Amino acid sequence: MTYASLDEYLKNSPESDIHYLFFYNENDADSLYIRNTILTTVENETHIGWDGLIEIVDLSNVSDDFHPSELKDKWNINDYPAFLQVMIVDGELQIDHILVTTSDEAITVSKLITWLEEVGLYANED
Repeated sequence: MTYASLDEYLKNSPESDIHYLFFYNENDADSLYIRNTILTTVENETHIGWDGLIEIVDLSNVSDDFHPSELKDKWNINDYPAFLQVMIVDGELQIDHILVTTSDEAITVSKLITWLEEVGLYANED
C-alpha cells in the first residue's frame, strides 16, 4: 500500500486488529535488499508465509509536502526500512515492537527473526 493510504486503511480496520507493517522505499537499496533477500531468507528459515501477514508500506511516492520528521512524530521511527507492530486502541494508534535500520546497524536475518518472536509470529523450536 502507499504511505498516503495508510492512515485511512488503519482507521477502517477493526479495533485491536494487529498490523505488521514494513516501511520501505522501492528506490532505496537497503529496502530492496531487505525485501528481496532478508525476507526470503527468513521465510525459508522459519517457514512463515509473508502473503497477507506483513503489510508493505511504500514510501517511494510520498507527496511533495511529506517531511521525514513525520516518520518520527507519527510512527516513532527515524528512518526506513523498518518493521512495526501497530493497532488502533480506543481510536488511537498504538505502536509496539519496532525494528529499524539505522546508520549504525542494518536489519539482519537474526534481528528480523527476533522481532518475529517478540511480536508472536514465530516460536523458535530449536
